[in-house]
Amino acid sequence: MKKYAVYSLWALAGLLILVVILYLSAALYVSANKEKLIAKAVSTLGTTTGGTASISDLSLSVLNNFPFVAIELKKVALKDSLFSRHGHHLLFAERLYLRVNPLSLVLGKIAVKKIEMDSGMVYLYTDSTGYSNDYLLKKKTQTTTIDEKDKGSQEMFDKIELKHTALTVDDRSKAKLFDVFVNKFSVTTKKSGSDYIFKISESVLIKSIAFNQAIGSYMSGQTLNGNYSMLYSAAKKELRFDSIPVRITNQPFHFTGVFSFGTVQQFLLRVNANNISVDFAKKLLTEKTAKGISLVSVAGPVDASATLKGSLTGGNPYIVAQWVTKANTLTTPLLSFNNCSFSGSYTNEVNPDSAHTDENSKVEIYQFRGDWRGLTMQSEKMVINNLTIPVLTADLRSDFLLPQFNTILQTEALSLTRGNGSLSLKYKGPFDHITPQNASLNGTLLIRNGNIVIGAAKSNLSDCNAVFHFVNTNVILERLDCRIHNDPIHVSGNAVNALGLLGDTPGNVLLSLNISAPVLNIDNLTSVLYRKLPARKTNVNAKPGSIAQTAQKIDQLLSSGNISVNVNAAKLVYHKFQARNAVASIAIDENSWLLKNASLQHGSGSISVTGKVQEQSAGRFGLQAAMQMKQVDAQKVWYEFENFGIPDLNYKNIKGLLSADARLSLLLDRTGNFDMKTLNGDADFSIRQGALINFKPLQSVRTFVFKNRDFTDIAFAEIKDHIAFNRGTVTIDRMEINSTVMSLFVEGIYGLSGNTDISIQLPLSNLKKRDKDYVPENAGASRGGGMSVFLRAKTDADGTIRIKYDPFKRFRKSPGK
Repeated sequence: MKKYAVYSLWALAGLLILVVILYLSAALYVSANKEKLIAKAVSTLGTTTGGTASISDLSLSVLNNFPFVAIELKKVALKDSLFSRHGHHLLFAERLYLRVNPLSLVLGKIAVKKIEMDSGMVYLYTDSTGYSNDYLLKKKTQTTTIDEKDKGSQEMFDKIELKHTALTVDDRSKAKLFDVFVNKFSVTTKKSGSDYIFKISESVLIKSIAFNQAIGSYMSGQTLNGNYSMLYSAAKKELRFDSIPVRITNQPFHFTGVFSFGTVQQFLLRVNANNISVDFAKKLLTEKTAKGISLVSVAGPVDASATLKGSLTGGNPYIVAQWVTKANTLTTPLLSFNNCSFSGSYTNEVNPDSAHTDENSKVEIYQFRGDWRGLTMQSEKMVINNLTIPVLTADLRSDFLLPQFNTILQTEALSLTRGNGSLSLKYKGPFDHITPQNASLNGTLLIRNGNIVIGAAKSNLSDCNAVFHFVNTNVILERLDCRIHNDPIHVSGNAVNALGLLGDTPGNVLLSLNISAPVLNIDNLTSVLYRKLPARKTNVNAKPGSIAQTAQKIDQLLSSGNISVNVNAAKLVYHKFQARNAVASIAIDENSWLLKNASLQHGSGSISVTGKVQEQSAGRFGLQAAMQMKQVDAQKVWYEFENFGIPDLNYKNIKGLLSADARLSLLLDRTGNFDMKTLNGDADFSIRQGALINFKPLQSVRTFVFKNRDFTDIAFAEIKDHIAFNRGTVTIDRMEINSTVMSLFVEGIYGLSGNTDISIQLPLSNLKKRDKDYVPENAGASRGGGMSVFLRAKTDADGTIRIKYDPFKRFRKSPGK
């Protein structure tokens, strides 16, 4: 056994001696033939390429390539014929290593199996005229005979390795720039028939991949690292690879592609990556494209794939990408969504006949589902066209519980407390600088079995079913069916400039409503439309076109905006007052209500009113009105208006058909109760078929005259007169009352606040008792009345109206005293 070990050691020693001899021989050969080898390398490189080559030095390197040797060339340069004009070497290397077999080198046959380039550059340059230095790389027609011993040097190398080398393709004629810096790149070649298998290891920094520098560069500043294999078919002149793994700045990708170098030079590249950050994906795109896509921000990762197809001779490639994500966050300048899931795609070929540019690009989002302010929104498809000036087309819908919609409204003007809702929105327009001229918004809001609380008065609308339509900045209320204090009511209308989603909308918010009801209780309606909401502070940071701006508009509308209301009711109720077939037009502005063209039927008569109500102080309103009454039931009117505040003339005391033309002003509270002590104005009135029943002031006359007559039910002829009101005091012009009991004349002042002073003239012609069938007729208030007894009705110290003789008619001489 020891003998075999000794033999093995001797054999190994001999082999080492042989290797040393070969290396020494090679070194001696290189040293002795340095100038010849340099000249041959320069000549071969220049002849092969047709360019001008230079090498500053040549030596033998052993340690880097043991057990092989390498010829180290220093400062290797290759330039084309127009180098002096453009200044770009096709190739320059500080060190270029050619690995050879030492035995072949000694034998004079240089078979290069590996090329290693360190600290160099390869620069393919094409100027604006189309001239290119790439002709140095194209196959030349062989004009010289190659020695048999040199044929090995013409075959493809087994391995090429680059270190710290810049690779640049600069095509000025097509504005194309591919610029990478190779930290380390190696390719090992294995031949299989006519095919070559390349095993590649790379670490590369991308400076620019620009198919058109005006559009921008892809993957700028990103590093590529990978170990993979590619197949090159010499017969087809195609380079193929399938699902090769590459890390781009630590993000794993898989690439599949075909590069054709034949008659038609083109490429097809497919890329996919899972769990990729969208912000990182944007960095792989051109700055211009990334800026367009950046209008939409996706917080979480997505699974994405892309296909690129184009010509190797120039032009922007066709790109299509797809992605899918779940439980993500999507933010846009318009809306932001949480917990959203969707798939999507990108292409730069919307129009196949146009160039592959951002203007010809679009992003589509499919099967979207996400939460927006508590509402789950869905969309079958959303599209962003033209990434240079992005235009969004979106169709969103949601079904929700109505209280959830309060987070959308964000208004103090109303709140939704119960019911179900459905919202659909269609938007087309830009993401920013939105105006009604460059964008459109349409939508529908459905409310089912809802409960709405409105205004500062917290008025309740119950059992609401409604259909709202949104058209740009306007809202159309197709119908609202609800109950106010159990009374059904139907509303339709529209609000102009109500939505702030389309940027700054000029003009005030204008609301028009049509209200109809079988029974309309004004008391309930005024509580709904009561205006004095707490002023909402304007959010100075509210972006034009935001939800906050819309909320401000709603608050402005219901607190101080302009509202017009058309009312139509089969029955109208106001306190005790009731009427039929009420029709009215009301205009409401920041400070007042203007009642226009109000008409209604009251019994067998009619009433028409125009007026204005304006808030004077907190809860205190001033009313100015013009009112016409025709043949209304006086007793009923007296009852319904609570005797007009006149304690001495109860509705039970009067009958007749009242007609009046009045101009009035007074104060009332927010519940509609009149303060009769503030009454001002005047009226012309007529009472036909009238009667006074148990009217105490007339019964008091019996104390002085006609003690045996019945004053309980006195029918009188038509009374016509003019009266004036001043702070609750009624001034009565001389008025004739001709009744079934007697005739009299009345004039003076009736004061609601205790300053009554009325003169009563009783002509002595009344001494004759009238027949039961007597029909009273007025002779005219202007006549003197003949000999008469005068009485004076005046408020005494305790506020009671007392009637006394007035033998000297002092009232006429000094009224009010």
